Amino acid sequence: MKKMTITSGQMRIDDVAKLRHRCAWDGCTATTPVSQNLPRDWRWLIMGWWPSGGFGIDKAERDCVLCGPHARQLDAQLIDIGNRMREPKGSA
Repeated sequence: MKKMTITSGQMRIDDVAKLRHRCAWDGCTATTPVSQNLPRDWRWLIMGWWPSGGFGIDKAERDCVLCGPHARQLDAQLIDIGNRMREPKGSA
């Protein structure tokens, strides 16, 4: 498993506009601009353990995105609870 090092600090606003989300699937190089909404087939993946009523993104162990093909591949591995990943209806 590859590890990514994350550092904190200040950035110029011009540099923030150049940031890109990268698919978290190992080996995938798909990216999309942070400054825009995610493409409609990309999905957020948030993992963690929260006691009842204690959900908070600040407690997430993993907060990342998956590109469309990898989001569908992951969804296909999960048990079917009647709401398989599908294209959202309407406009964002």
